[in-house]
Amino acid sequence: MMEKRIYNLDNVKVILILLVIIGHTLLNSYGDDGIEYIRFICRCFTMPLFTFISGYLTKKEQAFWKNVKYLLYPCLLFTVVNDILQMLVTPNYVFSWKQPGFAMWYLLALFIYRVLLPYLLRIKYVITLSFLLSWLVGFIPFIGNDYSLSRIFCFLPYFLLGYFVAHENRFSIIKDAIFTKLNWRGYYLCYRIYK
Repeated sequence: MMEKRIYNLDNVKVILILLVIIGHTLLNSYGDDGIEYIRFICRCFTMPLFTFISGYLTKKEQAFWKNVKYLLYPCLLFTVVNDILQMLVTPNYVFSWKQPGFAMWYLLALFIYRVLLPYLLRIKYVITLSFLLSWLVGFIPFIGNDYSLSRIFCFLPYFLLGYFVAHENRFSIIKDAIFTKLNWRGYYLCYRIYK
């Protein structure tokens, strides 16, 4: 049975993609306070929300080879393409398998999350522990950009939270608040009341 598509999530993803583009466009804007604030706003919640949506749309039963086909293969392919183009354009470019190319780190992270999800769900208090782990990895010197480990650990809690909001009854209050009780008109009304 095919599940009903949630078009509001598609709309949110479009807005997030635009914010990611704006945030990356303003990367070299250090020094201009106004643009710094815009860049900060664009970048502070976009990837956590993307990861939350990915978790929300993830099913517990994951076909390993389907994830390899749709996540890992594209990650490897576009990393190789990116590295070849970088070598042609940048004279001193150093190729490294430790760095997924361009934005491919997200596909790698999503692949790892989906493969590990059945095992993570067996851990009691996994969301709390994942938030604690995402905070602690900042203090561990060998966890950095290699294999996107720091990003994988840092965004894991949002993925799990999205999954639990979609699939666990104890999170139904959050799910109702997001999808049924409030709509754009409701958000605007709340804004006008509390302004």
